[in-house]
Amino acid sequence: MRRASLLLGVAALLAASCGAPQDTAKKQGSVESDPLLGKWVCLADNVNEKPDATIEFREDGTAIFQEGNQKPVTWHYRREPGREWLSRRVSDPEQLQNPIYADWVRPGVEMISFADPQTGEFVDGGGSLLTLDPEQKILYNFITQLWCRPGDEARVRILWGMDAQEEEAKRRAEELKAWKPEKDVTARWRLMWTADLAESERGSYAIAVGDLDGDGAPDIVASVPAGFAILDEQGRVVNEIKTDGEPGPFLALGRHDGNGLVVMFRTWGHAVRAYDSTGRQLWTFGGGAGSRGVDWVAPVEIDGRNTGFVIGYNGGGIEFIGPDGKSRWRADVNANVWSVAGARLRKGLPGYAVCVGPGGALAFDAQGRQVHSYGPEDAGAVGAADLDGDGVDEVLTLGTTVVSLGRVTVFNADGRKKWSENASGTDVAFLDGNPFVFGNFGGKRLLGVANGMAIRLFDADGNLFGDFVHGEGIQAVATLPRNGGPDALLVRVQGQLRCYDLQTSSG
Repeated sequence: MRRASLLLGVAALLAASCGAPQDTAKKQGSVESDPLLGKWVCLADNVNEKPDATIEFREDGTAIFQEGNQKPVTWHYRREPGREWLSRRVSDPEQLQNPIYADWVRPGVEMISFADPQTGEFVDGGGSLLTLDPEQKILYNFITQLWCRPGDEARVRILWGMDAQEEEAKRRAEELKAWKPEKDVTARWRLMWTADLAESERGSYAIAVGDLDGDGAPDIVASVPAGFAILDEQGRVVNEIKTDGEPGPFLALGRHDGNGLVVMFRTWGHAVRAYDSTGRQLWTFGGGAGSRGVDWVAPVEIDGRNTGFVIGYNGGGIEFIGPDGKSRWRADVNANVWSVAGARLRKGLPGYAVCVGPGGALAFDAQGRQVHSYGPEDAGAVGAADLDGDGVDEVLTLGTTVVSLGRVTVFNADGRKKWSENASGTDVAFLDGNPFVFGNFGGKRLLGVANGMAIRLFDADGNLFGDFVHGEGIQAVATLPRNGGPDALLVRVQGQLRCYDLQTSSG
């Protein structure tokens, strides 16, 4: 979070705090005249459709953040004039006059940074840095957030064109209703069961599949507003776990000494939390706005009884933590790491960490050494799947921008490109972090790429199998293995989880 302050005002506040007691009315007046101090409400954060968060900046250098009904969190913040902040990043002083930097060099503009709760160091970049614009009376981050004063929402919505954007979104939704896929295979997917799941209006929810209890049967784990639910293969909810606060809505599964782990996180969040199958919190990694912003978390097999987790950070870099929640290594990546994945790039364990890189994807071994690159491609998401059945994964990249035309590209483990195809017939956004689903569906090895309304399916050689249209708003997809039969496809939509199998013929 960012913005600059009037240094004389700050000096006056510091002097007042060190001197004799001040008259209450005068002290209150200094707070009200300060462009930062006091309460702010979140209008947009690029994660939740209707964010419910407030932050209150106090004179003592702390800020009280509260999201929904969660327990308030105290952050330490620092203020810096925007010009000074920018001068550390622009070597030539004359370049500060460039119009592209105008938002940071105007008088009164400040950058607001927050302290990492683990190191105490202030993080002055990425998704947690805010800019204070005292003229427009807003706090914002170009990547993630927009804040305004309580009661000022209508003015700021107009100022930032939010109402016009919502109208455009409605128009676009009507256009999508009329969209027809190139090859419609929707009718070939038979609905086997549905399960109702609690959801709020605040964004997407996730699903993951794994053997949590070690009985050899797959468990389905679905995030819900209070925590997570565990379902069996028939879609019956066998347990619903309430966790402290709201750690989700995204999750990943793993194991520690053979015992199941459920890891929960949120995009542009700052903490990763692990729970056992009873909901007991085992550990927390990171935490607080000053820590690095999490973009995605994915499991990586260490051995037959243990799973580590690779974290992709907003602003660049990845980190690998063990099943005990302790960091094992970090690696610099010169890109926003929106997506990470675990991959088996040779037979046997341990697995490899794959992440979005500056020109495609990068792979790191168990010691954190970069061993392969996959590109050049415009990649906003990465994945891995054993498409050819040889026991070694292919690496998948997906272009998630308009420029990249939504292409899915498949590489062998060593980085040789095998094929590349258009992954979507619409320009609906792909699913956050993990849009890929792969399985033996109906006796066919198929790779699916999901966006908000359809799943485009390819065979192992890149031939289009068809589009499974699901216009109710796809939130997550996963594969459900079935003993003695083909895999099933899990699709999460608003308020419901659905399970499908692929018919072997269109009849």
